[in-house]
Amino acid sequence: MTKESNLQCPYKFTANLETQSYNFTTDNGIVYKVAFVDGSDNYTTSDNLNKIYFISIDKESNIIPPKDFRVQLTIESILQVFFKDKENVLLYICDAMDNRQHKRHKLFDRWYDSSKIKNSVNKIDSEIPDNEQMQYVSLLYHVDNPFRKELENEHSEIVYSFVEGK
Repeated sequence: MTKESNLQCPYKFTANLETQSYNFTTDNGIVYKVAFVDGSDNYTTSDNLNKIYFISIDKESNIIPPKDFRVQLTIESILQVFFKDKENVLLYICDAMDNRQHKRHKLFDRWYDSSKIKNSVNKIDSEIPDNEQMQYVSLLYHVDNPFRKELENEHSEIVYSFVEGK
């Protein structure tokens, strides 16, 4: 089942409620897909923390995208929809396949610092050593998440266990 957004944002997006994904097409004909993949079972054993998702932002077209600030604003609108459920938690892991994870992390930081969601969504950044490189993980959750303390504690324990190699 798909549903079109009625939010004020640069590009209209459609939501596929069954797959928890959103699609939009830029003026340049570039198709983007933003998907939320359930990660609760992989991240926690807590019954309270059952709405943890990984985000995937993929360009579905082979066209090389020009700089387009409207893409960022559209993704921000999608995140506003996502965080309407205050229990939703988002994990963003910077892709390390091409060794550009640090640049992705810095770009994500700049986006968050200038975004409207900063007022209602907290972000915790973590660096996890992985062989010869660093993995960058950001945890985002609504400031009014009723399980925020449990989430923060569990996230700290998980990061600590990876850093210590346990």
